[in-house]
Amino acid sequence: MRVKVLLGIIILDLWVLSGASFAAQAAKPAVDEKAVANFYRGKTVRIVVGFSAGGGYDQYSRLIARHLSKYIPGNPAVIVDNMPGVGSIIAANHIFNAAPKDGTILGNISGPIVLEQLFGAPSVQFDMAKFRYLAVPVSESYLMIVHKRINVTQFDELRGEKGKQVSFGAIPGSTVEHAPVLSKEALNLNLKIVSGYKGTADVRLALDSGEVDGFFNTWTSSKITSYDKIKSGEWVLLAQMTEKPMKDLIVPNVPTIQLIARSEEQRLLLKYGTSTPNDFGKVYVGQLGGLASQQ
Repeated sequence: MRVKVLLGIIILDLWVLSGASFAAQAAKPAVDEKAVANFYRGKTVRIVVGFSAGGGYDQYSRLIARHLSKYIPGNPAVIVDNMPGVGSIIAANHIFNAAPKDGTILGNISGPIVLEQLFGAPSVQFDMAKFRYLAVPVSESYLMIVHKRINVTQFDELRGEKGKQVSFGAIPGSTVEHAPVLSKEALNLNLKIVSGYKGTADVRLALDSGEVDGFFNTWTSSKITSYDKIKSGEWVLLAQMTEKPMKDLIVPNVPTIQLIARSEEQRLLLKYGTSTPNDFGKVYVGQLGGLASQQ
C-alpha cells in the first residue's frame, strides 16, 4: 500500500515537471495528459540514487522503478543509476546543477544532508530549499549496531575514557557519520570513526569482515538486508536513536535517546542531529527549469 501511495505522489509531480517543460517549449499555459504522454513517449526516466547498490536507498528505488513506467502517460523506460559519494551530496549537486530539469531525472537523496548545507560544508553546491520535493517513502529511525565478536552488549560499556574502544564505519555527510560523531563528542563514547564508505552495503561488508566493529543504520534498511543477523544475535543493538521505542523492533529493551542521554543538552543534540532530520530520510526530488531557481 505504501509503495502504491508513493507511486501516485511521484506520478502527479512528474506530470507537473514534464508539463512545465512541455508548456515552456510549446508556449501553452495548460498541462494535460496527452501533452504529458507525448513528452514522455520514447524517453527514459532516470532515478539517481545517491548511494551505492545494495543499500536501503537503492532497494527502494529499484522497487519503485519496476512499477513506475506503467503509471506515467507515455510509458517511458525507468532505470536506476547509482551516484554514490559524500552521503548523496554528489548526487544532489548533479541534480541541482547538471541534470535536465524537465521531469526525466529524479533524485533519491538523503534528507539529513540539509545539515551539511546549514553548517556550510564546502562540498555542498545545492540549495535544499529549491528542490521540487516529490515524496518520502518512509521516515527513518537509526540503530547503533555492533558485531557480537567484540563482546559488547550494553551501551554504557563504551562510555568514558575507560570505555571499550570500538571502530564505527561511516558514510560522509550522512547520519551514518553524523550519529557516531555526535555520540563520540556529546556522550563521551570511546569510538574510532572510519569514514569514506559510499553506502551501507559497503559498511556491512566491512563489519562482517572485521574491518570495523559497528555502524549506525536504519531499522528499515536493516530489516531488508540483515534481519537474520539481528534476530540471531550476530549483530547486537546497543541503542535506538529515537525518542519513543520502535514498535516493530525484534530485539527487546534497546535504549532510546532518553535513556542514553545524561542531560537535556545531550538529548536535544541527538534528537536534532539524528532523529528529526530522518523524518525526511529517503527523499525523492526533481528540478524545474527556471521555476526552481526563482523560488
